[in-house]
Amino acid sequence: MVADYFDMLQKELLAVSFSKIEYRSRLKPRLQGRSDGSIEFKHQNISAVLVKRELPYIDGYEPRANYQTLLADEVEAYLHAHSGYFDAIAEGERLNPRTVPVPTDVAVEQLFVSPPEQMIVPILATRPRLSRRGRKIDFARRDAENRWLTSVFRPHYTRV
Repeated sequence: MVADYFDMLQKELLAVSFSKIEYRSRLKPRLQGRSDGSIEFKHQNISAVLVKRELPYIDGYEPRANYQTLLADEVEAYLHAHSGYFDAIAEGERLNPRTVPVPTDVAVEQLFVSPPEQMIVPILATRPRLSRRGRKIDFARRDAENRWLTSVFRPHYTRV
């Protein structure tokens, strides 16, 4: 799955057309009954790993949090094994554009806004600081009370 993601990323960064649906349909038989949504979610997790490393990711696979450590390790292993991955695509049109796109339907004057004459900064109300005094807790007594409560209020089941 990681290798397929990096193959798609390479094509995107080199501005080569590809179909995410085709990649997903090729992956699906190898992933033992995973749904299309779960495959996309995993691709989003790969994007999150790349964002954490400040690397580009595939548009449309917005980063998701809470990815597995194993997935991060797999991405790291892939990048380590393919150390020249980004060198090969560094000259691609997406990472290194040769021309600056110029909007044709907008006048240059509309792109710039004059600064405001005065900026009013609101004053935020401050909350009083809460006191954080420590207190002694008798953990042994609390445990004994909890055990007594569970023994008294334990439901009694009868066999039928």
